[in-house]
Amino acid sequence: MVDFNVAVWKNIIFALAVAFVISFVATPVVRSFAKQVGAIDVPDKKRHIHSHPIPRMGGLAIFLGFLLSVLLFANITPQVRGILLGAILIVVVGAIDDVMNLNAWLKFCVQIVAAVIAVLSGVIINVVSNPLLITGEQAITVGILAVPVTILWIVGVTNSVNLIDGLDGLACGVSAIASLSMLVVSMLVSDANSNVAVILAALCGGCLGFIPYNLNPAKIFMGDTGALLLGYDRDRYLFVMEEKDFAVFAEKKFEVLDTVRTIESGGVNATLSIGLGRDGDSFDALFKNADLALE
Repeated sequence: MVDFNVAVWKNIIFALAVAFVISFVATPVVRSFAKQVGAIDVPDKKRHIHSHPIPRMGGLAIFLGFLLSVLLFANITPQVRGILLGAILIVVVGAIDDVMNLNAWLKFCVQIVAAVIAVLSGVIINVVSNPLLITGEQAITVGILAVPVTILWIVGVTNSVNLIDGLDGLACGVSAIASLSMLVVSMLVSDANSNVAVILAALCGGCLGFIPYNLNPAKIFMGDTGALLLGYDRDRYLFVMEEKDFAVFAEKKFEVLDTVRTIESGGVNATLSIGLGRDGDSFDALFKNADLALE
């Protein structure tokens, strides 16, 4: 593991702790606010089978803890700024949807806009692992399809958390575990990724602060506000890592892909199977030389 200095460790621990406290304290306030604005999940004996109406919009508390912690402890680079702006848009639309149930196509269009904001800030997928391995290449360069592939991937993963948000504590718990796991991965790679670790710590802390209220029997649901936020935010910050850091990790021969795939829901491909960069070389050689276990 990379030998981070004391200041970096403090930032990571404080980011997680502050996000946890803010989320934990804010959740009862958000619960009262949700009742006032009518953000209530009413049981219908079909998909919504809880016994009584329960407030939703709890994701707002997660976002408050996460955002304030990031602003306090993280380095706001252009990429991070773009992802945060997209997250704010996602949260606003999610909160409105929790109150008045927006049209699905409208939410889909907003997700595309949020993905475009991330792309314009420098978040681009240039290389992906070969999903079929029908050729000798273990990685495929996306080329001119980089932008549409990035947008499609961001929108797809944004909805992945929403799809598993059907049991008390499930989506938030999975997101907390995934964030913590990717935090460890970023720490294993390079001390240059301390900013990524801090941001993931903030996201994990926000989830952990909300979970006590969301465990069965849930006092509040995170709603689309939280589900879309966690889907949009959870993996985006690994894109802040530099290509050289992926190379360092590969040289150590950690089987990252299998590890991250294990914590991903719905069979979504691991973030670390995707190379990110603007000026670097193709990852084809990287995957060849590294002997990574790509399944």
